[in-house]
This record gives sequence, structure tokens and C-alpha cells, in this order.
Amino acid sequence: MSRSTTLYHTSQSEEGYPDDQRPLVEWSLKTCLRDLQGSMREAIINFPVPALRWPLRLLVFPLGATGLNGPDDSLGTKVARTIVEDTPVRQRISGGA
Repeated sequence: MSRSTTLYHTSQSEEGYPDDQRPLVEWSLKTCLRDLQGSMREAIINFPVPALRWPLRLLVFPLGATGLNGPDDSLGTKVARTIVEDTPVRQRISGGA
């Protein structure tokens, strides 16, 4: 699920997203941000004009690449538990199947 899809889906209800979905939303956004940073870094490294790589790096990462690691193991455990156990979140995700 992409970051924009996650944000769009959670913004459509009046309350945002239910609290029991917070680990799923947080995991998805952290994963997307880590992947985005990695992709931007690779694009800069492979930029065809070598003289513009450093200025581009400074423009995109003014504080340096922050080394986003994505979700930690405790968050991954919460997500896995939410999906494996029979919870209302699991029922919403699976559409009651």
C-alpha cells in the first residue's frame, strides 16, 4: 500500500482511522518513507550529470540522509499480531472473508 493510499484511506472517515489500526498505518508510512529515501538516494547516485550530484544531494537531503530504518521489530510484532489474531482490524482488512 502506498503512502498516499494509506493517507487517503485513513482520511476518508470522519474520525480518521480507528486506534486499533494505528500500528498498521504507522508501519506502512515508515516503510514507505524508508523506501522513498533509498530510491531518492539511488536516483542521485545514478544522476547522469556528475557535476550536479552534490548540489542535488544538498537540495534533496539538506541535513544529510537521515538513515531511516523503517519500522522496528516491536511495531512489526504488533502488526503481525493484529493480522494473525482474529481482531476487528483483520475482519475489516479481509472484508469479512
